[in-house]
Amino acid sequence: MGVIWVSPWKVLGAKYGAYIAPTFANSSLDGATAAATVRGGSVSQASFGVGDMFVQPLWLGWSLPHWDISTGYGFYAPVGKYSTDTVWLPGGGVTVPSSSNIGLGYWTQQFQGGVAWYPWTNRATAVTMVMTYEYNSEQQGTDIKPGQNLWLNWGVSQYLP
Repeated sequence: MGVIWVSPWKVLGAKYGAYIAPTFANSSLDGATAAATVRGGSVSQASFGVGDMFVQPLWLGWSLPHWDISTGYGFYAPVGKYSTDTVWLPGGGVTVPSSSNIGLGYWTQQFQGGVAWYPWTNRATAVTMVMTYEYNSEQQGTDIKPGQNLWLNWGVSQYLP
């Protein structure tokens, strides 16, 4: 569920849009404890709530006869339920994210660029490619810093009459 706003204004000759996507998630221990149930145990805990929110304040798109080009910047805000637990090991305590978390506990910056090529002027066939780069901050309450991510997604589509 998201809200997309496309402005009638043009920025740098491009259509401008913005996007906000609140998320809702369910965190469940049932899957993590499947081994306990096989041995006759029973563990069940779940929580439902608001997850981390994605905000894309900058979304620019250009259209040419055989091409669509877009670029954007967005971020994930850590607004979902998040806490840490201390796990005691023989060498001492280690702080880890709680298993009941719905949020991830860190900010993510996302940069994206996409292109679609239409071989024919009716635009019924498209070859598309989108590259996304994500940079993550340090997780709250831990010394964990998730790595950076780079994705390349592509596809071919055909509209049928």
